[in-house]
Amino acid sequence: MITKRTFVDQLTVLEDGQLQIREATQFEENGTPVSEKSYRRYVRVPGDDLAGEDELVRDVGNNLHTPARIANFQAQRNARQQGRGNS
Repeated sequence: MITKRTFVDQLTVLEDGQLQIREATQFEENGTPVSEKSYRRYVRVPGDDLAGEDELVRDVGNNLHTPARIANFQAQRNARQQGRGNS
């Protein structure tokens, strides 16, 4: 039986708390890979809802994204956005 397996195979934490996630998809027959992996990349930032994420992403994000880190990230993002508006 051929099955499709999707899993987080890479998780990078940036200094400001952003999580860069690489999700791999591979087809397997009886547990043996029968295709190359294909990848999807996306980012979750402090304050994002992680409820629908992979367990690894939730665990890392819930431990890392403290209220202080979320507030700091949002303040930095607001400062960057205001700086662009004044150009």
